[in-house]
Amino acid sequence: MYPPLPKGELTLPDGRLLSYAEYGRPRGFPVFFFHGTPGSRLMGKFAHNAAADRDMRIIAADRPGFGRSQFQSRREITDWPADVIAMANALDLDRFAVVGVSGGGPYVAACASLIHPRLTAAAIVSGVSPHRRGVLRGMSMPGRATAFTARRLPWLLSAQLRFASWAVQRWPERALRSGARRLPAADREVLERDAVENELVEDMQEAFRGGHRGVAYESRLFARPWGFKLEEVTFPIRLWQGDADTIVPPVMARYQAKVMPHATATFIPGAGHFWFVDHLGDVLDGILGR
Repeated sequence: MYPPLPKGELTLPDGRLLSYAEYGRPRGFPVFFFHGTPGSRLMGKFAHNAAADRDMRIIAADRPGFGRSQFQSRREITDWPADVIAMANALDLDRFAVVGVSGGGPYVAACASLIHPRLTAAAIVSGVSPHRRGVLRGMSMPGRATAFTARRLPWLLSAQLRFASWAVQRWPERALRSGARRLPAADREVLERDAVENELVEDMQEAFRGGHRGVAYESRLFARPWGFKLEEVTFPIRLWQGDADTIVPPVMARYQAKVMPHATATFIPGAGHFWFVDHLGDVLDGILGR
């Protein structure tokens, strides 16, 4: 186990505060890690030891409205690459890689579209895709309900997430275990480990630190046009996807691999959404070209 690296805050050009944490090696090869939805910079902990073993530096930031980062009204998915560039410049990083898990996936694609000259590699793990016809096949009923309310009933989604935010702060373990009961066996096995449960509880609570607004807003972003076309993303992206995932179903990875000209996908038999907990080392090896 390697000691944790320091955390930081950055004031962006528009005055917003962005919070981040670092993992791995302080002078290692830089990789920006984009957390899921809900999630926070603390999700980067799962990459800490693997990154340190590979002499890599993980920079994991809270997106606007998550954790300690200030909410950004009227933001779009395409606004995030500018925040990444601001972080990279502040940390004196010229080139870097990007990795996104689940709800962090769309932001990897946005970076590959808009700031690819600064990128060395890009990877998406169980990443959300645009909501096209058929891409929700295989998704759990709660996930489908969230996608539907995000598109059609945003007021209801906001109310549901307001309650979820309250429940996560009051009964975090119960909230996590309740959701885990509906997941495939591979995910339940991961989530039943005390150490993993503790890390995910801390991450969930941090995601809702400022309330539900950031999570609700981002869920709506995924359900509407992203501001760029995946078909025009020519930077190579490596996709990793468990074929038993019911949170982000495999059809989403297949769609992205089909429409992005230079995307390649690896499907892991029997793996669920939380495959990444044990296998971010594989993802980082891909970043290094191994």
